[in-house]
Amino acid sequence: MKNSNWLALGTIILIMAVMAIGYGGLCNKSKDKNTVASSSVTVASPVIRMEGTLDGSTAQFASAGENGFWDKFCKLFNPIEAHADAAVTVNKILAITYGSEGLAITEATNNGNSFSLSLTKGLPYIIIFINGTTNVLGALKLDAATDLDALPLSNISSNIVLGDVVYGSGEFSGSISQANLLSALGIDSSIASAFGRVDEGMLRWCSLDNDNNGVLDFTENKQYGLQIDYGFNTNQDFDNITGTNYSVYTSTAFQGYMYYFGVGPLTDPGFTFDGDTCTATLHSPVDINGVNNLRHQYFRLDPDSYMFNYFTGESAVTPLTPPSGNYVITLTNSSQTITKTYTFENVKSQTIDANIYNIYVPSVKLTMSAGKATSLSYKWWRKTAGGWVEPTAEELNAVLNDASFEVYTGLIDPVRAQIASAWEGPAFAASGTIAVPVQSFIPTTLRVSYTDKAGFSYGFEWR
Repeated sequence: MKNSNWLALGTIILIMAVMAIGYGGLCNKSKDKNTVASSSVTVASPVIRMEGTLDGSTAQFASAGENGFWDKFCKLFNPIEAHADAAVTVNKILAITYGSEGLAITEATNNGNSFSLSLTKGLPYIIIFINGTTNVLGALKLDAATDLDALPLSNISSNIVLGDVVYGSGEFSGSISQANLLSALGIDSSIASAFGRVDEGMLRWCSLDNDNNGVLDFTENKQYGLQIDYGFNTNQDFDNITGTNYSVYTSTAFQGYMYYFGVGPLTDPGFTFDGDTCTATLHSPVDINGVNNLRHQYFRLDPDSYMFNYFTGESAVTPLTPPSGNYVITLTNSSQTITKTYTFENVKSQTIDANIYNIYVPSVKLTMSAGKATSLSYKWWRKTAGGWVEPTAEELNAVLNDASFEVYTGLIDPVRAQIASAWEGPAFAASGTIAVPVQSFIPTTLRVSYTDKAGFSYGFEWR
């Protein structure tokens, strides 16, 4: 090789060495970050501030313009940047809750790897981390000891500092101690455990691209919901609750479950759905009552949405607990030429067994006058491995969203009243008495129903 070629090669090597050493420092200089100023939170504010810092070695925020030529060049010659590439990249952190208006989603602000979320008191939140546009890396695991996967914020909750947040095995977790976490939430370990039994059901809200078009649904003003209802047989009739004694809660047995799928807004499917000629089919992770691909049994058209119902026979009982996994719903128009597909990933439900452990069961009695119901008295119970216990008002308010009842007969419209509501009151109580609205008929049936913080419904009837 000629000397001029060796000289040229040596010059290139020298330049590369200078780049690796000298330019590495330039690459380390701070860049513009995805920074949004956070408003301060006062003591009297109904807002909870939750903050933490991605640890950098297992998880890091994506930097602005990180895919440009200069960024790639810097990473190639910067050992620190190269090491950081081993961490998962986070593009968004979202807090998801379900309130009186449906799903509400709050996005975290960040400065470098530090992030902050402003959350509303009184609502439950699940925190998820997103890579790219729609890929969910995992959810925040708050406390393994109580299986707390979501935040049961109450009116006495205070600001939460997660500390260093690390990623592993599909979950994120903070360095905050259990004592500090529960203190900030204003609850004890028993309440955390009670909430932890139902909060995994909130994971289905993390499927934020249900229509599979590569765009987060909430950014397109779209909303989809997969609802699971549980039914229970009280093994008593209406006459058993119209005397002086409360119903016998120990006779309650699990009856089965059914599914509801909601689509909104109304124009979303791209065609007018007709219940006779169109189909809406539910595909479950495993067979339910021995079959799959359940066709909708009926559908309801609301002013701004569709609601589809799925059940097999009276209700599903096999498997006993609704199967966990991915659910797919397909909507097809009358000519079978258009098919819309919606996916709900990582669906989990309340665990149901023959003992109905940890199900809140109402014991009730109706005060009657001239054949009409004038008031409903109730007491709440929960069955454990050690027997039946009376849950405290604090536990009920942490786990349940709302409860109501209705009395009716035949096809006449029922009269309804609220027992409790996390959104508009009154708060849950361990027992109480509610006035029954005036009836124009002689009632023969009472139905009590409630929803938990994961959005699942539970129904009990006396007829």
